[in-house]
Amino acid sequence: SPLVDGMNTQATEISSSLCWLAPGITTFATLIFCAFLVIMPTVGSVLKLLKYNGMLIWLTSVFGALFPLSIGLATSTQQLWIGYLGAVLASPAFVISLEFSKVV
Repeated sequence: SPLVDGMNTQATEISSSLCWLAPGITTFATLIFCAFLVIMPTVGSVLKLLKYNGMLIWLTSVFGALFPLSIGLATSTQQLWIGYLGAVLASPAFVISLEFSKVV
């Protein structure tokens, strides 16, 4: 995709030592890793953790919007770490979306 290609070429433009990083792929892998291998085994159900409180569920879902926003900020400011931080912060919202798709 053009987004992935742009993110990967930008990483090599920032520094030639970052050519192995490939943020166009590893940011999405970070999101999946945090959701499936960190949050789900340790917490179980994020909805139970939030005690089915609508406001907390809404706030957690808003954090899911941080991931595309962080990709945009990372590419515009050339600070690659912002994309990874956004992926980590958006992973609970990803887990909630998976829980809702199975339950509702």
